[in-house]
Order: sequence, then structure tokens, then C-alpha cells
Amino acid sequence: MTSIKELRLKCQATKVEKDYIVHKGLRKVSIYVTRLFLVTSITSNQVTLISCFIGVLGGFFLSLGRDRYYLIGALLYVLFIIFDLVDGEIARYRGTMGMKGDYLDYLVHFFIAASLFGFLSFGVYRNINHIVAFVFGFLAIGANLIDKSSGLLIYYSICMKKKGYFELKDVVSQKQNNDSITSVSSTNNIKKSLLHRIFHLISINFNDVHIIVNLLILSILNLLFPSIELFTFRFNYIVLFLSFYGIFYLPVLIVHICRILFNDKLSKSYETFF
Repeated sequence: MTSIKELRLKCQATKVEKDYIVHKGLRKVSIYVTRLFLVTSITSNQVTLISCFIGVLGGFFLSLGRDRYYLIGALLYVLFIIFDLVDGEIARYRGTMGMKGDYLDYLVHFFIAASLFGFLSFGVYRNINHIVAFVFGFLAIGANLIDKSSGLLIYYSICMKKKGYFELKDVVSQKQNNDSITSVSSTNNIKKSLLHRIFHLISINFNDVHIIVNLLILSILNLLFPSIELFTFRFNYIVLFLSFYGIFYLPVLIVHICRILFNDKLSKSYETFF
């Protein structure tokens, strides 16, 4: 049987990981699960479907609206992320990576990430018995779907430009623009850098991994500390979780989209690929 060290080199070394939690935490666990599946005939796409089932099961527990079930649901969503890593590791090891697998993976992510807020809305409604749970849930679902679509549309725009549907920009002109950008005073650069870091610290909480990790942390706190009664509402950490994403997800996403449009990220990404 292949050693864990050899598996890491073949399955993980070629994968550039930007997320600290995934790189330093979940990847350490996923490789052992990958090793178990490699001795079977199960395919990477089948693992993707298993991860989808785990995510739906986690959502079911969230919808029950009990403190212990919130924790079980959150743990199942963490397991979903691990299996989501495993399918890619299996594909890299067996050399079966392809567009069909990527498409299925994206499809599962679209469904599971958005459904988390949908299932949670029902659970929170059972707690507070107020329609505001569905309002926050709907806002979070909508923002999450727009977020996913926005990310994929970047690649769509790049591909369409490569096919010649969009007017190609002048490279010399772009270099001149870059030169003018770099000539900004150091004070402005420091301010922009600081604002960028602050926005990064905020926006990182809105990717799938951090959403689920935050849910897990707050589910644990929800078991340890009693809920708070305020007027006619019964607040707990899960209610605060749904409220936070319902209120702030869309504004943060709008800022992110504006940064893509005004910072010329599409052209820079195009140059990176081609």
C-alpha cells in the first residue's frame, strides 16, 4: 500500500491551497480517507455524490432546530468538505481528472452551500417562531448563489474573450496603465494595502469552508451557553449566525464584485492564463 507521504506528494503537492484551514487542517485528514478509497474501485465522481449525500444529511439535522442536532449537522458539513477534497485527490492519483468531474463538483457546491442556509432557516424558525428566519435565510441563499455565479462568470468571460467574442485590449496600453497605477504615492499604497487586508479578513468568512467552520464553532458555543431572551425573540448563537450572513453576505459580495470591475481583475486573470 502506498505510504501517506507518497500520497501527499502525488495527490496534494500539485494542488495550490490558499485557504489556511484547508491546507493546515482538512488536508491532513483527507489524505487518510483517500488512502482508504484507493484500495476500492470507487471513482472520484462517486465520492463527489457521497459528499453531496453527506451535505444533505447535515442540512436535515440543521433543520430540526435542536442544539445537539445543530452540532451534528455542522460536523456532517465538515465531513462534506473532507470528502470534497478526497474526490480531487483520488482523481489526481488515478489520473482521471476531467471536465465532467469538475462540472459535477461545481454543481454539488452550488447546491450544498446554498442549501445550508435553507435548511438552517427551518431550524432557526423552530427556535424563534418568526418569519424573519426565512428572510435572513433567503438573503443568504441569494447572496451565496450570486457569489458562486460571479466566480464562474470570471472564467466564462475569460474563455469568451479567448474565442474572440470580446475585443482584445492593447498590451502596450495596459502596460502604460500598470505603470501609472504603480506611480501612486506610497501613502495611498499603504492605505489601499490596509483596506485590502481588512476586507480580506472580513470576506474570507464568506467562502464555503469558513462558513461551515464558523457554523461548527457556534454550534459548540450554542451547547455550552444558554440562549438569550430579547423582547419576544429567543436568540442563540445559531440565530446570530443566520442573521449575520443574511445581513452582511450581500453587501460584502457587492463590494467584491465592484473590486473585480474597477481593479481590472478580468484582464489580469486573462493575462495569467494566456
